[in-house]
Amino acid sequence: MEALKKPKEIDRKAFQKWVEADNFWFEEASILPLTLELAHKAMVSIHEWYEPGLDFAVFFYENDYAYQVLSIPESIEHCKSQFRILHGAPKKISATLKKWSKIVKDFEKELGRVDSINLYNLSNSSLLAEFNRFNEELSKFWGISLTVEPYTPFIDLYYFPKFEKMVGEAKKAREAFSVLTSPTRISFIGEERRDMLKIVMEFLSDEKQKKKILEKNNDAFLSEIKNKNPRFFKAMEKHQQKYFWIQNSYVEWQVLSIKDFFGFLKDVVKEHSLEKLKNELEKLEDQKSLAKKQDALASELNLHSETIKEVKYIQTLTWLKDDRKRIILMMLHRQYMFILEFSRRAGIEPKVFAYASIYEIPQILKKEFPVEELKNRRNQCLHVAQIYNRQSIIMGKEAEEFKVKVLENRSSKSGEQILGIVACRGTEAVVMGKAKVILNPKDQTIDSDNILITSMTRPEFLPLMKIAKGFVTNEGGITCHAAIIAREMNKPCIIGTENATRLFHTGDEIELRMNHGIVRIIKRA
Repeated sequence: MEALKKPKEIDRKAFQKWVEADNFWFEEASILPLTLELAHKAMVSIHEWYEPGLDFAVFFYENDYAYQVLSIPESIEHCKSQFRILHGAPKKISATLKKWSKIVKDFEKELGRVDSINLYNLSNSSLLAEFNRFNEELSKFWGISLTVEPYTPFIDLYYFPKFEKMVGEAKKAREAFSVLTSPTRISFIGEERRDMLKIVMEFLSDEKQKKKILEKNNDAFLSEIKNKNPRFFKAMEKHQQKYFWIQNSYVEWQVLSIKDFFGFLKDVVKEHSLEKLKNELEKLEDQKSLAKKQDALASELNLHSETIKEVKYIQTLTWLKDDRKRIILMMLHRQYMFILEFSRRAGIEPKVFAYASIYEIPQILKKEFPVEELKNRRNQCLHVAQIYNRQSIIMGKEAEEFKVKVLENRSSKSGEQILGIVACRGTEAVVMGKAKVILNPKDQTIDSDNILITSMTRPEFLPLMKIAKGFVTNEGGITCHAAIIAREMNKPCIIGTENATRLFHTGDEIELRMNHGIVRIIKRA
């Protein structure tokens, strides 16, 4: 099967030349390599959809934390080609988007099929066959969905400066661009919030009911509504079945229970009055207002038809990137099912097993692969994918040299303030609060006067984002997860600072200057 066709080793000389060019952009997160191996392979195959592609894609792993490293020039050239096609051969863009939709639908069917299999009862050969079939469909999904990956440097370094010049004023251009590229379709995080608010409005529509739910513990209330209000219980059960995967990540498998969602429901009714929650629901359901605002803004700025076409395409890609994340979180649930079963049979801790390549799993099941190798990879390793089906796992001195040259020296910024991109202004020009630096959200808490500082947000950060006063990230562009969620929540958000998690420390008193994208220290902790 193509997904399991073993890659050749990379060209080390070509890779060294690529590293020496030293012109990269980065994303970082908690990740287990096996969850992204096929994505890594697909990253250097996006030329099959739009040329040129990427020569190399690199992940550096260290104790379940990873840095993705891609070339800025290669990323920008790939995105430029999409825009040339958008104007010169728009039918190709339409055909690709249509293909994307079909692949997603087919993959969702595959996820349902995997759910119907009892992996525990399969023989090793049958389990491997099912894993191969799953990976074939997963490869198709990654192959097309990664065409949106290079857009962060393209938009921030290439496209937006042109847009800013066209508008003529930096602040006005940034605010206009944020509005024009915002998807008119609700994000999947917004969908979950909307559906939860609908349950609140249907079953907790007065203050007496609201008070009652807050006074009872989760188990007691669930038992009560199951017996006395089965429609309410059924609505919660349906919600759980639809969104149980929403807090998965590349390093943690979390199947949310109906009790978890009941806890979230209580948090929702605690937050605001029922009237405010009703207004929030109406806003989430009203996507037409944003479309009208975008049309009016394009007219006000007297944008050329080609520019309107481009920002609408960016808007589409922003939504597709969010929808890709929805599929990924659902996929991870099934992928972890395989990882847990493989690791059980091999007698290896799941997070250690996840440092195996898919091509090594048959050997591991036969006890023909050294477990110590996986443990060493977990300490530190470099995964390099090269165009035309080449991949290598690099360890030792070469991996350490890459870490020092590319990662540790990538930013020398210091001082008392840092500059980023305003993804959402919020309601105030200056926002003050205490910094809370969080790289992995698992088991973390945050206060309402805290400003969340992280490398980049992902759906598992959502419980923290709901509480935090604002967000600051190292990575990301105007179409990133933090930007989308900040705009839906209307919370202040500054992205792309590169160095915020290293400059600021938990407890520092900081201020966000939303007119300029400046994050400044007021007082060190």
